[in-house]
Amino acid sequence: MAEAHSAVAFSFSVTPEGLDVKLNHEALKAVWRSGFRSAKKRVGRMQNQFKNGTYPATPTSWLFIATIVLALKIGGFDPSLGLIESQDKYVAAVFTDQSPAIVHYISCVLFATYLWLAKIIIIKWSLRVLLRYHKWMYEARGPISLKTKIWIVSV
Repeated sequence: MAEAHSAVAFSFSVTPEGLDVKLNHEALKAVWRSGFRSAKKRVGRMQNQFKNGTYPATPTSWLFIATIVLALKIGGFDPSLGLIESQDKYVAAVFTDQSPAIVHYISCVLFATYLWLAKIIIIKWSLRVLLRYHKWMYEARGPISLKTKIWIVSV
């Protein structure tokens, strides 16, 4: 029972002189450290889930694609074939207090995000299709068939 009383971080009692509050600073520090450690683990799990969810691509590849799209757009080329301009009016409706240039840059970043997500979906789908091929296991030893060579290069 003594261990249970020492683990309580906060206790109070009402006395004739008033309210008597007792704080156990060590227990409060232990609770704080435990909460901080739990929050760090939660953030780490969220980062891991994000990385695993976008597996074939990396978050830095999104930055690379966004930089390329913005550079091409600033250079006068339209990598989106008009999709960025058609998206400008929807973005302007959300960001009403921003200048048209900033709205256009936000549209470029959104287009780059769509492109990045399409890249992830295509790579996941193609890997899923490619990894269904199992005939390489049943080939005789010796020369490898052309179909298996193409599969090896593709994977």
